[in-house]
Amino acid sequence: MISPSGVFTISKSQIVGIAIRPLSYPLGIATGTPQANGAQGSAPAAATSAVTTKGWTITITGILKGGDLLSFSGHPQRYLVVSDANSDGSGNTTVTLKPGLQAAIANGEAITVQTSPGRLAIPPTTTAVSFAITCDMPLTDGGKSEAVKDSKGRDTGAKHFLPGNLLLVNDVHPAQLLKDVLQGWYGRLYQPFYNTHSQPTTALPPNKNLGDPVHPVSVMNADPVGDGRHGFNALIADATFPAFRCIIDKQMPINDFIEKYICQPYGIGYYFDGAGNFVPVDMRQPAAAVPGIVTITDADLKDDVPVNWSYDGAGTLAEGVYYVYSEGIIQPIAAKIQANDSLPVITTSMFTIQGGKVNDMALGNPDLSQKQYQIDAQGYRAMPNEVGFRWQNGANVALQPRWDLIQQAILDMAAKTVKRPFGNGPAVVQFTTMRNSNTANLFPCSFFILNVAANVDPTTNTRGPARLCLITERSEDKGTVRFTALDWGLSTVADHPTLANPANLTGDTAHSQTCVVTLNGLNEAAEVWINVTSTSVGSRPADTDPNWTFVGPAFVSGWTVTARHLPTGARVWWRARTNPQRDNSTPGQDPLVSALKMPSIWWNPSTDHADLTTMSGPSGLVSSSPTASSFTVSWTPADATRVVEIWLAQPTTEARQRIAVLAPGATRFNFRGLSASKTYRVAIREIDGVGGSAETTIDVATTSSVPVVRPPINTHGGKLLI
Repeated sequence: MISPSGVFTISKSQIVGIAIRPLSYPLGIATGTPQANGAQGSAPAAATSAVTTKGWTITITGILKGGDLLSFSGHPQRYLVVSDANSDGSGNTTVTLKPGLQAAIANGEAITVQTSPGRLAIPPTTTAVSFAITCDMPLTDGGKSEAVKDSKGRDTGAKHFLPGNLLLVNDVHPAQLLKDVLQGWYGRLYQPFYNTHSQPTTALPPNKNLGDPVHPVSVMNADPVGDGRHGFNALIADATFPAFRCIIDKQMPINDFIEKYICQPYGIGYYFDGAGNFVPVDMRQPAAAVPGIVTITDADLKDDVPVNWSYDGAGTLAEGVYYVYSEGIIQPIAAKIQANDSLPVITTSMFTIQGGKVNDMALGNPDLSQKQYQIDAQGYRAMPNEVGFRWQNGANVALQPRWDLIQQAILDMAAKTVKRPFGNGPAVVQFTTMRNSNTANLFPCSFFILNVAANVDPTTNTRGPARLCLITERSEDKGTVRFTALDWGLSTVADHPTLANPANLTGDTAHSQTCVVTLNGLNEAAEVWINVTSTSVGSRPADTDPNWTFVGPAFVSGWTVTARHLPTGARVWWRARTNPQRDNSTPGQDPLVSALKMPSIWWNPSTDHADLTTMSGPSGLVSSSPTASSFTVSWTPADATRVVEIWLAQPTTEARQRIAVLAPGATRFNFRGLSASKTYRVAIREIDGVGGSAETTIDVATTSSVPVVRPPINTHGGKLLI
């Protein structure tokens, strides 16, 4: 906590003169094994109750302090200690509590005293201390500028940036973020309030502690269906969801944030069960047959209500337009303290954010519609040249540029959520079932198998096999349930394609690879993915690894898929699967191919990876012109088209720091502002822009300091008169 009377001064990264009052429950000593000393009756209407206790550490002054919080094991009410209490030689004391006892307590009932989660011991005076201060206060809208006025209220032409209280959410699983938002961790929390005597006066509801959310929403963690697609435990364990990263600088209703920032961009649906729990659902198209998925058969249907299909051509999509974001840090970041401010105010923008447009021309059918499907993917973000991160806590470091990965991820997400049902217009099925255990867990956003005699086969216009459907509406009427669902297609799993062994692309063996795809017997379309790791990874990443990236489709057998812009020296793993897409214009495709099958299993080449060649670093590093504070290093580039980075370390065993970035083809750099008689390790690094780099190092020493000797006043001769 920060004292309102604290005085502040600030210079970029330092705040001095702060008065800090730590949140330090318990306020008293509160040691021992405290218990109720004798049974005592309830007094719910009383303002206070005097409770006899035992089991404290003996003979302690201030065993409890006014403002402490405690509870009894027999009921959940928290009580405020009204005044200080001391323990006697037997460890007994009488404590005055507020409010009066809300329930009777038994002799020996355990007492728990509220403690602070993370106390910090302040060191002695004159000891230098660094603090990271977080203010728990409502988010203030920002992200815009306002005009600066002079003393007479006139516009000066200058702008004052309003950053708000920036909330930086970095690389979290979207389902985990959704759960945290629902449970209130991004809203108001119970916190202590202080009176004029700096004593905490806090009233907590039953079962609440300091730091608990004020307005939590009940959530369902377990999977109520058992198909691995419902409940937070199942979704959070699924690493194939892209990570969420975002800068939030304004307040918004919780439902807007959930719908716009999480649910649509990440393919997560939800419903509320009968107990009022929020149940999240994975709405992405299943990759294969789903174990435990609900199957509706004729035995579930109401006999006198036929199954009905309808087609809505107006719901057809033509293309997708998605927005992903690039963030760059703006330096320096300025801050200041104004009169009556309790915290420093950031006065300049911290980040520059640019949206990138991704056009998905393969999402729908432009012959049937001109509609666009748009996603504002606020959580899909990357920084310039960002590589070498762990995507969603994957087993391996992602070596591809994050910017490329987020673009592929949003394309993949749209394909899994809207392409199948809306690409050629939605087919809607309606049916009525009896209320039974099989339909109890069918709620909107849930996939199920419809295996009834009335199923149609659009290929033959006859009765067809089981179909995969997605519930969109559920309505109950006494003993029956009426469902509306999107007919996703056949539940039959396609046969897999095959892959030749991958190879480095001739002419670009450091950054590109190719792989030839042979389609299955029906020439059904396939999709090809890669996973880029270091060469130290000896086994193929699991199919659930989040670093797998879509490379491209294959519509013709023998098609060569090329992966470009890969990091030099990396190991590239390949896989493919059949994912049927109806395309009668493709030569060689069987006209009986049904685009409604589910994808095949993943298939790997017999040699499932290939290693890219490595880069060479600059050569001929030479130092020259050393002084006590500077020297020059020159070199010969390995590739004059690559950007050059300058890295420096002192002492030589320390981690190097990047100090400059030079244009491609640079051959020298002057190092200035150095210390005398020191040895520096210099690294000249060339980067390829896609995560690859190669460097060469040299150690260079500065000279010792030499006293400055001023020349004589007259160095040109002449006569001197005496």
